[in-house]
Amino acid sequence: MMKKYCIYSDDYIDENLLNKEHILPKKLGGHLDLSILVAKNLNSHLGSTVDAPFLEESFVKLIAKDYNFKGHSKKITPIFKNSIIKDTNENVDVSIVNNKFLFHKKYEKNTPSWEKTLEEYKVKSFSVNFTINLDVYERFFAKLFLGLGYYLYGDTFVKYGFHRDLRTIMNSEKIEDIINNTNIRTRILSEYKNPDPFIHIILSDFQAFKNYHVIWSSYYKNAVTLGICLFGNKFLSATCMISDNPKAFSNFKSKGDVLLKELSICSKRRLIKTTQEDVIIKFIKKYIPDFNIEQMLNKHIKPTN
Repeated sequence: MMKKYCIYSDDYIDENLLNKEHILPKKLGGHLDLSILVAKNLNSHLGSTVDAPFLEESFVKLIAKDYNFKGHSKKITPIFKNSIIKDTNENVDVSIVNNKFLFHKKYEKNTPSWEKTLEEYKVKSFSVNFTINLDVYERFFAKLFLGLGYYLYGDTFVKYGFHRDLRTIMNSEKIEDIINNTNIRTRILSEYKNPDPFIHIILSDFQAFKNYHVIWSSYYKNAVTLGICLFGNKFLSATCMISDNPKAFSNFKSKGDVLLKELSICSKRRLIKTTQEDVIIKFIKKYIPDFNIEQMLNKHIKPTN
């Protein structure tokens, strides 16, 4: 039986034990072209332990609701779970459908479930649970960068990339475990602590990018970084250094600060890709005409030769 490499397990697996993994989950509009072969058991396990908790975050569901993406189950799940109706002290789940609140009574044994609109339920006020679990975000983005690194660079990423570090982050229970681990050579960086100029380019014009997921890689003098911005949203954006050996990834010579090397845009489950900075500028002009790419590049990135 022929064996192939799985980036999630860092091992060679029998071909019949592999299946395709959406690097970006279907529930976020992920495209099957943006996929890799991974071990079936790990695909299922990480889908439950990494993807599902992220997709169940209220903030993620609140942002994604306007796009009506559905996962494998085809269901639209409530945005706010365990909400309280103040008048009756009832416990309900709350969805937002067509810009209207929809209340779902939690199913209890021997009690039929129901759903009602705000008008039908005659609710005056209700409170919702809204928390952000940073550990969930950290693990999810580590998994994204692990898959993207292998998707973009294949064996080069396996040989020279920080895939073991990303795997450790992906499988960690708490961020504190990573922060205090000096052996881990990379970190998942949010927009606020980010030196990568391209993330600030994307976030400088949210309206232009709100319908897209943007993925890019940048080569610095001593680093290769990956970045991703979901729905043009600063809270769903991050970058990560995936290697400290850019020469192994490219033969470019740069006199500037950074070379923007790869760009992929996923929109409505359609994947469009390009490489090389001059082509990227034309590409963005074509697909996102409202975005002033030259102005942003001049502001954030020095020319490269």
